[in-house]
Amino acid sequence: MLDDYLLIKEGSADYAAFLYTGVSHSIPIEKVKDHVELMYNGCSHIIEQKGYSIKELLNRDVRDSIETDFLKAVSDNTVTITNNLLSNDFSRNIMKKKFLEIYPDLKAEKESIFNFYKIVGMNKLVEELENKDCASLVEYVGRILG
Repeated sequence: MLDDYLLIKEGSADYAAFLYTGVSHSIPIEKVKDHVELMYNGCSHIIEQKGYSIKELLNRDVRDSIETDFLKAVSDNTVTITNNLLSNDFSRNIMKKKFLEIYPDLKAEKESIFNFYKIVGMNKLVEELENKDCASLVEYVGRILG
């Protein structure tokens, strides 16, 4: 759902606007309420914390570092972000649309979710979850599918 450098491009643009205007719109990752805030304001927050210059953002290694930091922040706050996004109709509908584009038969059932994960190449995750209680995962998918 997060296209390679799209988040870096949009977060960098938001950050560049901050450098130009002096007005920050960054939001800590754990406080974002929807996909727009996650991509623009959440990523901008990561960049703003590092204090990169515009020139530094042109360096691919810096952008790779931003992406790594962003994904780590998202990973560290997955439950909070998921709850925030699922409580927002706009974000929930985007997730539902994206998931159903990939796997139109997706249902809030463990095996169906595992089939979805396999389609997107998450076979190792399926192996790790196969013998675990996935009630929370099924609940989340049920909330997405509404």
